Amino acid sequence: MKMLSSNETLARSLAEEVRKEVESECREVLEAAKREADEVVAHAFTSARARGHAAIAAMRQEGRRRLTRAEARRQTREQMLNDTRAAEALRRALPLLEPAILQRWGNEAGRRLWLEAVARHARTRLLPGDWAVEHPLDFASEDRDRLLASLKCAGGDNIVFRAAPGVKAGVRVRAEGAVLDGTSDALLADQSALKSLLLAELSYGASRAFGSTGGTA
Repeated sequence: MKMLSSNETLARSLAEEVRKEVESECREVLEAAKREADEVVAHAFTSARARGHAAIAAMRQEGRRRLTRAEARRQTREQMLNDTRAAEALRRALPLLEPAILQRWGNEAGRRLWLEAVARHARTRLLPGDWAVEHPLDFASEDRDRLLASLKCAGGDNIVFRAAPGVKAGVRVRAEGAVLDGTSDALLADQSALKSLLLAELSYGASRAFGSTGGTA
């Protein structure tokens, strides 16, 4: 067996040290590269997740905006449809109103309630004193007597009755400086109020009809 000289032993020892040092440095470089790669991947994943969350949030916000716009369009269309239906209902109902009022005046019970309402308003709106009552040409004597008694209780001292050819239904009470007009013409004069009342009545009737239909379904 060949014996190594001291120089060869030293050379091999140095070579081994160099090899170990190179391997150590390589490991450190590889580990550093792996750590850097892991950091890059983690950063990329975090960025992608953040972008994904932002994209989802943006889509949700856009979805809410679209829903809001769609709901606004639906409400606008519904309001336009309701306005059209209301206008058509008024167009049909208004011409029927005067005959209905005259029919109510022609009914004894309806006429009595009408005259009682006039006397009730006279009590709160007219000053006591001399009152003149204008009435239709065919005003019945029993209606006259009933109204006279009610107006006296309401504050009329000296009450006179006179037929007014222009009065179709109802009565008009004149006092000093004031007029209480309870005729059919006065009731029909305020178109805005009539339309509001008609629409309220039509809406109430429609809601009751819908309720009864839903209740029996």
